[in-house]
Amino acid sequence: MPAGTKLHPFTKQTFEKWAANIAEDMAILTSNKSAEEKINELENGLRWFQSNHQELVKHPNFEQGNVKMNQLMLGLAELKSKRAVEFAEKGLKDMNPNMFNESSGTYQQIKEAEKLITEFGKGNETAQATTAVNSAKASVKELSEQYNKKAAASFRLPAEVYNGGDKSDLCKQVLTKWKQNYSDDQIIGVVFLKSDWERRKESNYNNGTWYHYDNSVLLVYVVIKKSSELATVYPAYINKNNQSGAITIGAETKGDSYSHQDMLMKNVNL
Repeated sequence: MPAGTKLHPFTKQTFEKWAANIAEDMAILTSNKSAEEKINELENGLRWFQSNHQELVKHPNFEQGNVKMNQLMLGLAELKSKRAVEFAEKGLKDMNPNMFNESSGTYQQIKEAEKLITEFGKGNETAQATTAVNSAKASVKELSEQYNKKAAASFRLPAEVYNGGDKSDLCKQVLTKWKQNYSDDQIIGVVFLKSDWERRKESNYNNGTWYHYDNSVLLVYVVIKKSSELATVYPAYINKNNQSGAITIGAETKGDSYSHQDMLMKNVNL
């Protein structure tokens, strides 16, 4: 700090705390702790930095300290890349599809790593952190492909258990709706997963008015030919308003919010 610089005691105290935090986090970054432990510690430091940023920038040595802070955050980006691969490896080991969903922790770690590089890479050497992220993406992609192959080989369609007299008509409605949404799909068939409708009946009072609901839903699988070797199984929902008898088909299920499953064409028995 330049000689003669007058600082508010709180500014000085806050900056000194930050300097101590940086030194501690640098030691953590190079320690033998697990990636998960290091991430937790460094994220605590990041949250403290963000909450005290307005005070820290008042200090004349802020930029000097910020260089080290940026280095720490690029290190955090590398750790998050490593953690993403760890998540994917565990997903393959446990055959857990949730580890390979776009909204999973696996991909969240990569997104957060990229964000850290964007925010803290300015004026710093980002090649190492960027390489770590790109390497993680490649590893996760490979692990995801391995998972998909194993899952496809082991997956079997459940037995048909719905015997309602309206089954044929409901199936036609599902097929019609699906073709409206995805006209290029080659539909192999529809599988009814439940023996009966799942009913939900309730009444809600809102702003002086009672609202009564009586609806039922029936889950089905729609099986689509993906290639000569693979089919993809998607969920669809047959919804019935028990008050009016109206049937609606929920077939907008190709987005990230819904799970789907590949299977070998040779194992499709429809």
